[in-house]
Amino acid sequence: MEVWTLAQIVDPEFKRQLSMDVEHIQGKVELQLADGSIRVSKRQAFLNLFWWRILTTFNIPIRKDHFIKAGICTPDQLNSEWNRYYDEIMAITSHNAKQLKNIIWQVLQDMYYFGFSAIAEYTASLDIVDMAHITRDPVMKKIIDTKYDLVDDKGDIKVGYSTRTVEDIISRNNKKIMTLLGTPGALKNERLLPFQRCQQLNQHQVPQTIYCYGIRTDINDSIVTKPVLGNALDGLNNIEEYAVESLSAKKSTFYNHESVRTSQYFGRRMHLVTSSLVRVYDGDCGSTQTVDYYITEKHKHVVIGKYIVEDGKLVLLNHSNIDKYVNTTVHMRSPMTCRYRRGVCETCGGRIYNNLNRKINLGIMAALHVIEMVTQKILSTKHLVKTLSILYELPEEVRDKLFVMANACEIRWSPAFLKQAKGFHDGTWQLGIPYDGFANFTDVMLIRDEDINENNISRIGTLHIRQGENVITCNLKTGEIDPSLSMVMLKHIRANYDKIVKENGCIWIPLEKTANIPLMTTAIINDNMRAYVASVDSMFRRGINQFTTNKDALKYISELIYSKVDVNIAHIETVLKAFQITSEEDYRIPRVEDTNQVLFSDMKKILKFRHVGSMLAFEGLGKYLNSPVTYLLDKQNSVLDWMIGYTED
Repeated sequence: MEVWTLAQIVDPEFKRQLSMDVEHIQGKVELQLADGSIRVSKRQAFLNLFWWRILTTFNIPIRKDHFIKAGICTPDQLNSEWNRYYDEIMAITSHNAKQLKNIIWQVLQDMYYFGFSAIAEYTASLDIVDMAHITRDPVMKKIIDTKYDLVDDKGDIKVGYSTRTVEDIISRNNKKIMTLLGTPGALKNERLLPFQRCQQLNQHQVPQTIYCYGIRTDINDSIVTKPVLGNALDGLNNIEEYAVESLSAKKSTFYNHESVRTSQYFGRRMHLVTSSLVRVYDGDCGSTQTVDYYITEKHKHVVIGKYIVEDGKLVLLNHSNIDKYVNTTVHMRSPMTCRYRRGVCETCGGRIYNNLNRKINLGIMAALHVIEMVTQKILSTKHLVKTLSILYELPEEVRDKLFVMANACEIRWSPAFLKQAKGFHDGTWQLGIPYDGFANFTDVMLIRDEDINENNISRIGTLHIRQGENVITCNLKTGEIDPSLSMVMLKHIRANYDKIVKENGCIWIPLEKTANIPLMTTAIINDNMRAYVASVDSMFRRGINQFTTNKDALKYISELIYSKVDVNIAHIETVLKAFQITSEEDYRIPRVEDTNQVLFSDMKKILKFRHVGSMLAFEGLGKYLNSPVTYLLDKQNSVLDWMIGYTED
């Protein structure tokens, strides 16, 4: 068996020679690594020679655990594997970030050139004839033909089907199509197989090419009940389909003219507000303040790279330990409590800020990450698979037997259950909610008005109903929406707070006088992108000053943003830092002494009072010179203030 020594493995010339004779890279090879030998496929070993250049650049000895067992080189897999390299390299020193980015770029270029030179003849290709063969394959055609079962003879949605039902059927068949394309041997023509296995096919656009375009909406989000059964390959079937499909272009044009212009103006104002945060500072600012944040399974990836405080020690959240903290509240070091006024230190910002070019304005960069991700949703609107909303449906095992949907988002007791539940009105029945589903139980006593998001108090995936020793367990989790206790039920809990029992991992609530009230409520997830962007805009323009703690501000804003897009939480925290003020008279970014007593101000006031430059940019010279505040209070500098020679202490 051929042996590759450690000296050969780290020698670029050795890899170059192998690349020139790639057809003969077959069989097994023994790799002599720093901590012993392993026997592996020679082709897998050859690919690792590309990737190990990242480690050797930093003089890290190649070990057995550095070997990537790559069957198919997908972006997700490489990203996951290279994260291990990243953690090890950055653990040496955070100042390796710039060199690390350069070497990763060189490795990717090296792989690209290899793919289009040494193995060009093996590169997959595609033409329209192959696509036609794929759609005519009996297995694929059987799925494609299901679209004709969705409509009647006039092309309208069949009686008994809702638009949501049609969309769900189309979505399921889209997944079947993509699965077929990525399964070896499933189709006679496998030209799309390598593309799908390497995650190169768009899961929405490919089905629209060979299956159907589906349902379309007008600019006001009203749904057209004639699904477009045509596709990009076959074309549209009639003039009606042409008219309906044209709505996507109409909607895109309307959004580009109205909403994109508005959102871009919103983005520019955000850049001005955040421009005070000029840089990332090396090291640790020494802040002892942290911000509590609840990590969910769905969004655990957004906190990767953040530092938390646990038992008085700093812990870096990474891919190897993040699962330990899922569904728990952590104490994060945060830009919001960093002691630097004109930026954020490496510790409060987290590992992600170690990768930044120190010449970039930190605040503007963070705003770009947050706001551009949000406003991009408008540009993507015509490519959405869903048209309007996703509604909650009760699981079949409890539907009508225990609960009923009184309307689209309100859950009540089933009349059938109340009829047979003897003694329901005498206080012997109790509702049990697990602690993790009612994490903010203590907040119930603070409820004072109707203007509250019930979803922030509870998220109920499971509950229990008991009378004496008899206990009924109910699973309410379906899809991506969990019910929450309704406002009426929360007030019932507040009124009966002294009767609450905590035992067996649950909070047990008396059920007397709940027969005729809404027990739970569910959200309607709306895919109206204009409304989504407007809600984010509105929050920063006039809603953010309602918060008085960093925890509440971060929770609300992050949940709002994460309802549609993902962005590292450090960027959201940095934007929120820019909206903090020292006092109602002093609009400079503060040094936070108590994370539970902070002030936020809205965009208009910050633009008016914080910067000399931004005030003059809005033609406020007269007001600036005539205001006594100009001569009494310090201002913070912005990217515009260099023009008038302004500097800050």
